[in-house]
Amino acid sequence: MKTQIWNQRDLAELFTDSEVAAISVTRIKSRIHPFGALLAQSEPTATQAVTAQAFRTVLRCDKPWLESNRRRLLDNDYTSASSVLAEMRAYGALLHSFSEVKALPPRSSGKTPDFAVKLAGGDTVFVEVHAKQWDTDQAKNLENFMQQPPAAPPKGSRIATAEHLSQPFGRPKTVQEAPRNERTIENMVSRIAGIKAGDQQIPLGVVSVLWLDFQDETWAGFGLRDHLYPLISWNGAVSSGGFWHAFYGRKGMPLLEGADVCIGFLGGAVEMQHEGRFYQTDKKGGPTRTAGVVISLPEESAILENPNADEKLSEEFVLGALEFPWFRIEKSWLNWPAKNLTQKIATGIESLRGLERGQGRCV
Repeated sequence: MKTQIWNQRDLAELFTDSEVAAISVTRIKSRIHPFGALLAQSEPTATQAVTAQAFRTVLRCDKPWLESNRRRLLDNDYTSASSVLAEMRAYGALLHSFSEVKALPPRSSGKTPDFAVKLAGGDTVFVEVHAKQWDTDQAKNLENFMQQPPAAPPKGSRIATAEHLSQPFGRPKTVQEAPRNERTIENMVSRIAGIKAGDQQIPLGVVSVLWLDFQDETWAGFGLRDHLYPLISWNGAVSSGGFWHAFYGRKGMPLLEGADVCIGFLGGAVEMQHEGRFYQTDKKGGPTRTAGVVISLPEESAILENPNADEKLSEEFVLGALEFPWFRIEKSWLNWPAKNLTQKIATGIESLRGLERGQGRCV
């Protein structure tokens, strides 16, 4: 039996029946519209459920915000529609978890956080939301592949297959283009570390959170959830966690990609070429002002807290975050409750250094 995720009466407060029907079949560059995909799914998914719940919550608490973003939700610009869906999911989660949340109107400069959370203790936390999109060239390559006419089956067969390699954080450069062959993990780490770099949306002297949404259907199947750890292992191969290194990695640390530790990494390691986000400086030379980052994935969300921020996350905010959809405290990197975040990060770094020192010593 089909499960009804969307409340049709709620949708009717913002959209006509014809608009809902049209957006559910709209395709943009060979892909179904991001909002339409969530409306049309016959089998419920975690992202669909979280988005529908966020829609209901925001409709109840701040209908004018939805009305002001109605056109963006229906926009044929995939990036615009994707961005407002991410903002809606974040807004819904914040409204569910905290008693006083306000959407902030954009300033003329365009450099404005999306939401402000007023905590009972008096602090205000500013939240900036970003829906990570694919690398432009990679998205275009996939579009071209999807638009190719089907190939004829080989002789003696009735079935034709085709495959396409996608690297959503960008294609690594080869030795013909760079001093050495790059690794996919390098692009993931550098692209994530560079999101909203410079803290231009963040006023001085305030607590700020960057909310990174990876819930577009384009990210399905990429196995991002394990990248919250410093190291990932599978079937004898060891890789670096992309999210962890993007924020806690240090320049010169080894970045691993399918490395075999027992026989000297087999060329599966390269040096990280930059500091992780939480060890970078802003344009004035000060520490990055982002107090923490929410990683929002299907069926999983976590917070990576900045140990170096001048304005830090309060216990009240962290306790409220436990109510975020699919929140995983065991995958979060928090100073609460043991006040040992710096030590945990140091342990993670030392485990990587120890792995580097011990490579090739397996019996």
